[in-house]
Amino acid sequence: MKKIIFLLTVSIVIVSVLMMGSSVSANPKGAIQCAIPMSVDFHDGSPYPYWKGDVLGCELEGTIRFDVDPSIPSTYPGNTYHFYELFTIYPDSGGYIAGTNAGMVIFSNWKFLANGVVTDASPAWEHFIGSRFHENGTIDPPGLIIPGYALDTTMIITPGQ
Repeated sequence: MKKIIFLLTVSIVIVSVLMMGSSVSANPKGAIQCAIPMSVDFHDGSPYPYWKGDVLGCELEGTIRFDVDPSIPSTYPGNTYHFYELFTIYPDSGGYIAGTNAGMVIFSNWKFLANGVVTDASPAWEHFIGSRFHENGTIDPPGLIIPGYALDTTMIITPGQ
């Protein structure tokens, strides 16, 4: 009898742990990671070149655009370039998600990273307002040559608490 109670207790604990694990992995409030291969565009009459790309491999599939934030000047301290951008994601399912970010390019390897926050969204996506935004990748060809590409870029949006 003790053996049956022991096995039943162990079984209940194992099932409980497995159920907790599956609910955590399916949590809709988890981070969203997408690929965003991008290129520089300056042909549409915009006052500044901007980065544009596709959002791939996640629930936000669509397009993304990064514009220079004209209210904050970029700087070149040492071997880095510090930039400030306004981003807008246009999911294929409709609407938009927008925000700001600040980042840097490291000239020695042309890698970049940026961190920011979602500040605005259409009603279907407003649950992302306040979420953290991160992107990183490598500019190719190296240098501030136009056109430029960043085909290995990753974007992560972590919903706010």
